[in-house]
Amino acid sequence: LRFLSLLFLLIAIGKPQKIDPQSKVSVDGIDIMMVVDASASMLQIFDDPSDKRPRFAIAQKEAISFIEKRTHDQVGLVLFGLYAVLRCPLTLDRTMVKKLIQNIEPGEYGVDFHQGTSLADALLVAARRMQRSQSQSKVIIVLTDGMPTDQQRLPEVLPILKKFGIKLYAIAIGNPEGAYAQTPYGIMPVHEAGVNMQLLEQVTDFVGGKAFSAHNAAELEKIYNTIDELETTEFESYVYQKYYEIGMPFVWTAFGLCMSELVATVWWMVL
Repeated sequence: LRFLSLLFLLIAIGKPQKIDPQSKVSVDGIDIMMVVDASASMLQIFDDPSDKRPRFAIAQKEAISFIEKRTHDQVGLVLFGLYAVLRCPLTLDRTMVKKLIQNIEPGEYGVDFHQGTSLADALLVAARRMQRSQSQSKVIIVLTDGMPTDQQRLPEVLPILKKFGIKLYAIAIGNPEGAYAQTPYGIMPVHEAGVNMQLLEQVTDFVGGKAFSAHNAAELEKIYNTIDELETTEFESYVYQKYYEIGMPFVWTAFGLCMSELVATVWWMVL
């Protein structure tokens, strides 16, 4: 009895705990695919000649700032030009996604980004990666500065997004009337086809979402802040953080054994 009582006391001193396997915590989160135009025109500067940063550099900065705010969301990355490539599948590792965005250079990864703007392909690549998503809220955010060169494919791609329940936000950057580029003679205006805002509005209206237009860095930041206010989906995630102290039963058991030994000893002495 003395050995058993000592054993139970040692167990109690160790503060044994019981984990509640059913404990849950509510988390707000959505799945977001960032779809970024990496064509050569993204190396031009915004409409503001006083800001000499390329569009792509500004887009990188604002995309990273946006991702930093999405603490409970899965984020993925698709780049597109002539072709569309998946750069990162949906992940909770925001640090990795931010590093990938920081290291993007138009024309990387063996894909010729300089010859087109394959928006439909990019949307399809992003949608396929979200097809099996368990999230009740799925969002694609497209950032582009050009006219889609595969516009004829949009009617077959958009119903897929709608079928998967994906909301689409499109951000057009630049000015349809022209842009500026860094040349050996300084910053000079250049002619470009620009973005067809009417088309983007029709696309987002069909799928569900909204089209935005940004002509400078401040407007782009404001747009990302607006998108950051998206409604999130509340879901329950199992977390093992509820613990129950179970040491007292061992203390009482040890006490009972000690008392039993004491009673047995006294009884033996009386006899």
